Amino acid sequence: MSFKKQRSNKKQIEVLVEFMSTHNHLATGEFTGPLGGKRADSQWQTLKEMLKEYGPDRSINQWKQTWKDIKKNSRSENAASSRARHTTGNYVNVPVVSDITNKVLSIIGQEASTGIGPEETEIGPYEIFEVPVEMENIPPIPSSPVMASSQPIHSFQPIPSSQPIASSEPIPSSLSTPSLKFSSTPILRKKGSSTETFSKLQEEHNAILKSIDERLKQRNELLSEQNNLLREQNTHLRSRNKIKRNRFTHRFF
Repeated sequence: MSFKKQRSNKKQIEVLVEFMSTHNHLATGEFTGPLGGKRADSQWQTLKEMLKEYGPDRSINQWKQTWKDIKKNSRSENAASSRARHTTGNYVNVPVVSDITNKVLSIIGQEASTGIGPEETEIGPYEIFEVPVEMENIPPIPSSPVMASSQPIHSFQPIPSSQPIASSEPIPSSLSTPSLKFSSTPILRKKGSSTETFSKLQEEHNAILKSIDERLKQRNELLSEQNNLLREQNTHLRSRNKIKRNRFTHRFF
């Protein structure tokens, strides 16, 4: 079957994005392991059959290219809006990002949509505080005639005796050892914490899980309706076969 000139419609694009929102590995191409490729092919085939119900039938490669184009256009639209939003003076009208673009950006993530990591929280000023340390019980400096003398010292005369010279004069108060107090290396304490950022990420994670749960419920409801229709169809087929058998019996007997 030729798939040339088969253009997708708006409904198919919406279904494609909705499917990718519940299949993150397919959306980002992060299948790993020996069976990763087969799983990806299987999901693309399922998506292809689903999209065929809403518009033209296209090949898997065409749908892959469509998804790449959607991501590229979403990045461009988001970048243009971001540039206009951060323009000094805001003289430029900020383009409105569409709902479908916001959904695509939430699927591929901010890092993939902008090419850089998420915006970091500004680091606040640091507060320097000192930890006082008291040096207690330091032995006093031994007295000597050199220290007691008020005359300037021009040369050092060695002391003949190996024993310390006792002095009867008291040590001047200016030479007594004070209680030393000094601070250790200043400690930097960062104001603020990452609690707010973590809470925001947790809320986004819970919202994604809730969305997946809702999609699974919708899928189960559709499967249940499909089973009911199949049961009704089987009932009609049995009735028709029964009528045919009765006609055949009356004809030959």
